[in-house]
Amino acid sequence: MTWLSEKGKCNPQFGIYDETKGQFLEKRADLTELTGITCRACPSGYFSSQLNDGGTTFICKECPRGSFQASGASVACDPCPRGTYQNETSSSSCTRCPLGHYQDEEGSTECNVCPAGASTPLLGSLSLSDCFCRAGSIDIGDDTLNCIPCGEGMHCPFSSSLATLQSGKAMLGPEFVPTVAEGYFTTVQKPLDVFRCRFVDLCPGGTPGLCRRK
Repeated sequence: MTWLSEKGKCNPQFGIYDETKGQFLEKRADLTELTGITCRACPSGYFSSQLNDGGTTFICKECPRGSFQASGASVACDPCPRGTYQNETSSSSCTRCPLGHYQDEEGSTECNVCPAGASTPLLGSLSLSDCFCRAGSIDIGDDTLNCIPCGEGMHCPFSSSLATLQSGKAMLGPEFVPTVAEGYFTTVQKPLDVFRCRFVDLCPGGTPGLCRRK
């Protein structure tokens, strides 16, 4: 077997490149012609990997799924950060998780889906705690997310929950507080049992238990 001379011996951050064919080489065994063979810095999406083939050189290899390399001339690929994924090889970047998805681990090839009826407020969500009930539904779960449709007489914006209905406060802001509609009434003990008021002016809505005495 004939090995390439020092001209084919590449250093870290580089890989064997065939200028005649315009491509990086994965091996150098059986090559007898040195014309056009040189070393080039590995491009973004690739990393420089040591090759022991009776001698020692470096070749450029694709970044695997779940990783990326943005700068080029690198000896390793970086795992995709939390909140992102990459399902293709040789990538120079990762993709943020779409709405309704999250990823709490690095180096992922896909994102986790929020529970049924839930979504996220932003792209690139990092954990299950970023999932909230969609508008028109309310979370009645204690430790786990459990979204059910809101009944007549309830106004349930995105991220509504039993806790925010009762407190009148929401982590995402006042516009995300669920309320009892004007002309309806619920008790503090059973805030999801909604009653239509006979006298609308006695039921201002808002938090459970609010009413005016006639």
